[in-house]
Amino acid sequence: MLDQKDGQPTLVAQTSDKADHPHRLVVIHSGKRFVQQDHPGMGGKPDRHAERPQMALRQVRGKLITDRLKPQKIDDIIGGFAKFRLIRAGFVFVNSDFHDWPWLETSCHDPSHGHAVPLSRSDWCEALNKMFAQLHETGGPVTIEMHDHVESGEYRTPVWYLYSRPGSYDEKWAYEFMWKTYSDLLSQKLFALYHLRKAEPVPLFLHMNMISDNENALAFWYVASCVHHIGVGGALKASPAVFEGYRRAIALYNRHFEEFTQGQFIGIDELAHLHIHPNRLSAVLVCFNLKDAPEERDIQLDIGRAAPDVAAMGLQSDAAVQTGGDGWCVRACVGAKDVSVISLKFLP
Repeated sequence: MLDQKDGQPTLVAQTSDKADHPHRLVVIHSGKRFVQQDHPGMGGKPDRHAERPQMALRQVRGKLITDRLKPQKIDDIIGGFAKFRLIRAGFVFVNSDFHDWPWLETSCHDPSHGHAVPLSRSDWCEALNKMFAQLHETGGPVTIEMHDHVESGEYRTPVWYLYSRPGSYDEKWAYEFMWKTYSDLLSQKLFALYHLRKAEPVPLFLHMNMISDNENALAFWYVASCVHHIGVGGALKASPAVFEGYRRAIALYNRHFEEFTQGQFIGIDELAHLHIHPNRLSAVLVCFNLKDAPEERDIQLDIGRAAPDVAAMGLQSDAAVQTGGDGWCVRACVGAKDVSVISLKFLP
C-alpha cells in the first residue's frame, strides 16, 4: 500500500475462504512503500522479516478451514483468532471480503451457533460489525476495509451501511475497478468514484493493477485522487515504461500524501480535482486529459463557498494563475492521455 509510514509493521495479508484456493500474501517493505505479492506453495518467497505475521496468518487460515466444518459460535471465532492473533502479530490493515450471507438464501436454523433462528441478513451484518469492533478494541493501529456485508462481487448494502456504528470498519471497497482500471477510465465508468467521493463521507480503498494502465499512470492518478487509500499490484509483469511511470507517479504522490489522504476534496468537475492540505496553506490540483491530443484548459477555482478561508488568501503556483470570480483561474497544460499535477501555495 502506498500510505505505509516508515517503521510500521511490514505485512498485510489477504486470504481466500476456500481451502483449495491459493492464498495471497502482500508484503509491505517498510521504508520503501513497496508492495510484494507472494503465493505460498507457488514459488513465493516471503519477506524474511515478516516471519511472525506470516506464521499467525497460517494459524488463522488453518483454524478457519477447520472451523468451517463444525458448528461454531460467532464469539468463539472472534476470540479464537481475529481479536488476538492478527493484531498482536503486527497486522495494520485487514481486507474484509468473501463473507457472503450464508447458505444460498436458505439462512441458518442451527440454535447452537448463538444467533437468532432463522439467521437474518441484518443479524449477519451486525455480527460482522461486532468482529470489527473487537478488532479495534485490541488497541492496535489497525485499519479495516469492508467490501460488502452480504455478498462478494455484488453489492447488496449502501456504501454507508453501518459505517457510523462505534468500532465499525474504516474504509469501503471502491467496487470492482481493480481489474480494467485504465479502460474503465477511458469509458468514463471510473467517474463513479469521483461522484462517490463527493457524495459520501466513507473513505474508499482500491487495489489496482498497473498492467492495465498507460506509461503516464493515468488511471493510477484518477484512483489516487478519488480514494483515500490505494494499493498497486502487477509490478513484476508491467512493461518497463509503465513501471517507470509508476515509480515517478508514486514519488510525486508521496510528496502530496497529506493532501490526497487527509485534505479537503473539492470536485471542480470529473476531470479536475482539488485537494487542500489540512494546514490550509497548500493544495494540489489534478487535471486529466482522456483525449489522444494534448490539451490546454483554464480551470476556474471558485471555492468561496467550499473553502472561504482559503479563498480569502493569495495564490502562488508554477502554473499561470489569474484572479477572478470567487477564486482563481489556473491554466493547465496536459499531454495526450496524461495528467497534470499542479502544486498550489496559499499566501495568508
